[in-house]
Amino acid sequence: MSVNNKRRGYALEREVVGALQDAGLNAHRVFGGGAHKTQLGDDFAGDVKVEGLTVIDPLTIECKRRKNGGKVITDAFDQDNAGIVVFRTDARPVSRFWIFRENLALELLKLSKKEERENDA
Repeated sequence: MSVNNKRRGYALEREVVGALQDAGLNAHRVFGGGAHKTQLGDDFAGDVKVEGLTVIDPLTIECKRRKNGGKVITDAFDQDNAGIVVFRTDARPVSRFWIFRENLALELLKLSKKEERENDA
């Protein structure tokens, strides 16, 4: 991977952490962007972790940045101003990927914060 691609990937990871933290979530970048999980274990998998959620704790986020790689996805979002795009490849056993617009994803994550759900009980 070129130095420029690493820089762009790191910038996306910082953007994602910033958006999550701005939404009041406990998010942090994983040391080395997940490159050290083989040596250090699953705590170092993924690029970003969100902690303090009721369903998956911690939630692991993998960040991917491509110049034109997401065209089919962005076109699908634009088609009918969709909030979620479900993507499936025929090359694997049935494996659907649910892709959310950022504002919807952040709202759903905020709803699943442990402290807010415990306070509502």
